[in-house]
Amino acid sequence: MVKNEQSTALFPSEAVEEKVCLSDRFSLWIGICSCSKSEFIKIVLNYRNALELDISEEEIICLAKDWASTKVSCSGCVARQFISDLKTRMLERSGVFYNKNEFHKFK
Repeated sequence: MVKNEQSTALFPSEAVEEKVCLSDRFSLWIGICSCSKSEFIKIVLNYRNALELDISEEEIICLAKDWASTKVSCSGCVARQFISDLKTRMLERSGVFYNKNEFHKFK
């Protein structure tokens, strides 16, 4: 929607600014709360189970801890980013081509 508005707007940056102003006006904010490392690992393991990833618990915990160490904080959002990146790398290694729209859908 914003992309369409930017392409037809006289000043494209105003389309984005308008959205931010509406957010400020109506106090619409999405907060992402931090969680502890153990909660982060639980979230990662739940994603692994939901997506039926073929990776051992020990290996995914090690990878998740490495991933989290490069981020500012641990959260469900960071766990989701980690799982998305991991699944993409696993699919690329296996030579499987995938539809990005279907990739993000859970069963």
